[in-house]
Amino acid sequence: MDAEYLSASGRLLHQKIIPINYQLILSMTLRVKIDKSEITLGLVTKRKIIDSETFLYYHDLSDLLISKLDKLLQRNSIDASAIKSFKIQENIGENSTSYKIVAAFIEGLKAKI
Repeated sequence: MDAEYLSASGRLLHQKIIPINYQLILSMTLRVKIDKSEITLGLVTKRKIIDSETFLYYHDLSDLLISKLDKLLQRNSIDASAIKSFKIQENIGENSTSYKIVAAFIEGLKAKI
């Protein structure tokens, strides 16, 4: 077989199988980092960051959290049930509206998963 074909096949297998293996053998943590007008959602295992999504928000934070998490999970072929823990990192204070929205979002995920 052609070396280029084998290399391309290996990349395809790696892209399709590895995220599924993550879901089967590792417990994920959803890390949410909140800054004044920017949020980063990250899928993290004990060893490394699998993927992350950073976005700006204004008055649409709750809608963006849902759509961006869905995009992150789909991009990595991971089901939400693979998320076993949650972590909020904030630089704005726990009394801010943004923090409270993120905390409610996480509580909703915990109840659903």
